[in-house]
Amino acid sequence: MSQPAQLASARLRYDRLQAADADDVLAVYGDPATWRHLPAGRYASRDRAAAMIDRSEASWETAGLGDWAVRSTADLGSLPSGTFLGTVGMTWTDLGDGLSAWNLGYRFTPASWGLGVATEAARTALAAVAASGSEDPVTARALTANPASIRVLGRVGLTLAWRGATATVDGSAHPAPATLPATVTTERVVYADRPLPPDLLAALVALG
Repeated sequence: MSQPAQLASARLRYDRLQAADADDVLAVYGDPATWRHLPAGRYASRDRAAAMIDRSEASWETAGLGDWAVRSTADLGSLPSGTFLGTVGMTWTDLGDGLSAWNLGYRFTPASWGLGVATEAARTALAAVAASGSEDPVTARALTANPASIRVLGRVGLTLAWRGATATVDGSAHPAPATLPATVTTERVVYADRPLPPDLLAALVALG
């Protein structure tokens, strides 16, 4: 089921994310502007970037897809061709009890915002899953404080599966258990490419 480590779309090139990309990843993921919706998530060290790359590698090895480093193949606004723009990923998540799903994620340098980069990259990642023949659903999680990211999910054909601010599928208000991520107390959404069974949706919501 492994997909090509390098892909291309109209204006972008996608290379399988690797250890040598850690500094570029840190430059994007360490930029406070890319974490306005969740300041605590900002990467403060190269080790954090390396850990993300390790998680991507695990997904590539287990499921044949993971994160790509995204670079331009044409001048985009003030950015010359060849610029590292950020990452897009289609990582596989084992949710236990026989449940699994793909997670679409992306983060790009602010200099590329408003140029359609995230939408183009997300469509390419979705096409890679389709080409793989996987029957697992594609999902994505976002904070409602990040409407730009949510708009991209709608543009590429994913639909809202859940919205809430706790670790429960029905969104009922109660304190989140200490073992759950801090994002469970922040309003967030789950999007998917199909209706999700309640147990799978609950497992995704619990991820924060």
